[in-house]
Amino acid sequence: MNIKRWVDEKTNAFISEIINGYNDELKIIVGYSDFDLIIKLKISTDSHSIYCRVQESTLGNLAINNLAKGAFAFVNGGGIRNNMKKGNITKADVIEALPWFNNVVVKKLIGQNILDVLEFGVSNYPQASGGFPQVSSELSFDFEPEIESKEVKIKVKKKKKRNQNLKKKKKMTLVLVVFSKKQINIFF
Repeated sequence: MNIKRWVDEKTNAFISEIINGYNDELKIIVGYSDFDLIIKLKISTDSHSIYCRVQESTLGNLAINNLAKGAFAFVNGGGIRNNMKKGNITKADVIEALPWFNNVVVKKLIGQNILDVLEFGVSNYPQASGGFPQVSSELSFDFEPEIESKEVKIKVKKKKKRNQNLKKKKKMTLVLVVFSKKQINIFF
């Protein structure tokens, strides 16, 4: 893992010693991908190069679909921080891509709540935003970027029935990945 984030050499040495104690664990292969899992178009600190902050990404889809296991789910794009190259995926790759110890929350919500969260997530578009939603394959959404309100249209996938419109008053179970339990109270 690259820890050259800190300027202070004593801090780098201290952190390197800790990481070296986990090297064998970090090298464990936990998966494989036939293609690159991309969130960044180029190596840059410019948030516009991190396209999971303005659209869905392959890595965002993989992460949320594995977490959701067929449920309706989403995670904010700002929680995903690094690409993964095709080939073996190690624990270190996962930690570099998903470095936060976020909370996974399962909530029963009405469709209107889900709509509100997605509209909030795209409200800054076309500016890059860490709140841009990466959704599970059970949900799909479109929004009109040129309309100021960023009205979102959501389609819900069921086992045999595909692409049903979201019912605003119907209760649904939603899996959310949140960095703070306080964040949940914004909408629910």
